[in-house]
Amino acid sequence: MMETEIQAMVRNLNRELKNYPNIRLQYSEALKNVDFSRLELISSVDGWHPSVEGQKALAEAAYTGLHPTLDFLGINPPRKASLPH
Repeated sequence: MMETEIQAMVRNLNRELKNYPNIRLQYSEALKNVDFSRLELISSVDGWHPSVEGQKALAEAAYTGLHPTLDFLGINPPRKASLPH
């Protein structure tokens, strides 16, 4: 329910910003879509926080999720690039 509300807020704010073509808000599901079903992505210490591998998966998702914003800004990093390890 909160996600739907946030998406609606972003849409409404973007409509308000239509006279400002250099400003755009973007909603991203990049982090939500990380599949944490693999146990090695979850910390064995508390079973809640991401492990080092989970942090890498989140960072990769965040990096990929930036592409629409970078395109809007005219910055075009390689699409298949991965983060340094």
